[in-house]
Amino acid sequence: MQKKKLSDKPVIGAGVNPAGLFLAFLAMSLFLWIGVFVLSSAFRSDRPASSAHSAKAEIKDPVEASTYTTGESQIDIQPFDVYCKKALARAPGEGTPLPHIDLPGMVQSIYDRKFSFLELAFVDCQKAYEDGRITDHEIDHAHQIFTNSDPRIDSLLSEWIGLYPDTPFSWLARARHRRSLAEYARGGKWARDTPESNFRKMNYLLTMAQQDYAQAIDLNPRISFAYTGMMYAAGNTSDQGFVHALFAKGLQNNPDSINLWHTLLHEAQPKWGGSLEEMDKVLAGASRTLKNPDDLRGLKVNYYKYKGDHAAQIEKDETAADVFYKLMFEHMGPFAQYRYLAGKEKTWKSSFPYYKKALALEPFDVKALRGVSRGFLVMGEPEKALIYADVAVFLDAMAPDSLRLRGEIHENMRNFDAAIADYKNSLIYDPEHYFANMHLGHLLDAIKGRPEEAAPYLMQALLSDPENASAIYILGLNEETRKDCNALKSAAALLHACTRLSKDKACAPHSLNWARTVGKRMRSAGLCPQK
Repeated sequence: MQKKKLSDKPVIGAGVNPAGLFLAFLAMSLFLWIGVFVLSSAFRSDRPASSAHSAKAEIKDPVEASTYTTGESQIDIQPFDVYCKKALARAPGEGTPLPHIDLPGMVQSIYDRKFSFLELAFVDCQKAYEDGRITDHEIDHAHQIFTNSDPRIDSLLSEWIGLYPDTPFSWLARARHRRSLAEYARGGKWARDTPESNFRKMNYLLTMAQQDYAQAIDLNPRISFAYTGMMYAAGNTSDQGFVHALFAKGLQNNPDSINLWHTLLHEAQPKWGGSLEEMDKVLAGASRTLKNPDDLRGLKVNYYKYKGDHAAQIEKDETAADVFYKLMFEHMGPFAQYRYLAGKEKTWKSSFPYYKKALALEPFDVKALRGVSRGFLVMGEPEKALIYADVAVFLDAMAPDSLRLRGEIHENMRNFDAAIADYKNSLIYDPEHYFANMHLGHLLDAIKGRPEEAAPYLMQALLSDPENASAIYILGLNEETRKDCNALKSAAALLHACTRLSKDKACAPHSLNWARTVGKRMRSAGLCPQK
């Protein structure tokens, strides 16, 4: 779940140059997959089809990490209109693999206002779905670009609606964007710890999204994503009755929909007002309805995941959770297995090979992009790390995790202005994050010499982690620079923390020395006299 809250516009100067990203993707082929990951149309939706991408991940044994090897297979990345035309030309039920969609090109088409390009491509893809040539799951990948958290996207999608008010695709796009903003507005804390203002923002955005989803359904009831979006919003308020009504209506108009079953299963979780028994009923219903074994296997992945999460988080039964997670893993495809194994590793360096293999199979997966980027950073190659971080940020411009990572890379490369911009932008949706506030405050204070501007960020870092000795120390230094007598309190707190947390590496000799001498320095300068 996303962190809280919606705030102001992004920091000026924090955007990404699409041309630079295009060159970065070309450089990526030199760094990681020579001849494997070449993009000729990554950021230009009006170019010819891009060259093929080759990479392979072969799973011999899905349990032991040591059995994973690399080899050769083809990954074909094409502009969205080419993807939809290939889908339209495919025979119903044909298993011929479709190319991967050029997602960065789709994002760029929004910024470039190429709405006719998007409109015509979605017409083709929707027709292919209604003709039974592709599943709604196969075109869902394209819809994810509208979860882009850049606040500018909303006005651009409204412009698209103004040009094509009588077709459903622009309404659906804006609905998905507003739904994603509602997730950010809700925040990542438990309900009891979430301010009422967050809920108000979330409900407002969900209401706006619901109106757009309803308009899309009015224009074409075969748009399955409109029903799933409305089901999500209803489930977020635990309205199980409305969820089931939407599912029934959606299935009536989209009897072969995979996404409707996935959404119903998601909303059947106990934490959304459902129950374990309700989850069992959903899986049983899908087993009777879904014709393709691969579709059912994909649903079982989430079924076992939700069961495992419930066992681990609610029942506190790790043994049961491990059983469910093992079943989940066995039903996963290679890409999901690689990403899952990467997340199980204890260090970024050890997870790096798995993220690379996952990215070879899904070259625009944001989590895998961040994993490869972090791996390069940890291994001391920030220039390579920046290539992947840039792409992750481009695909979701204001995602806090991506911005924090890129800020850290810029800081490592001593690109301090760029780091400051990224850290500030990351706080728009995640204002209480310790790392971003701490590093931003330190850069503004120690590097840029702006202690007054740094102070609130350093204070927030300490509020986010009150027992962190490093936070106390850095804030204390800032207070001393500003001749703020609260530095005396910070020094005392640091001494206390270092005594109590004797193993804390933050309590280095220079930190202790500052804590012991700050009072003398400030008083000798005529500040903070002893009371």
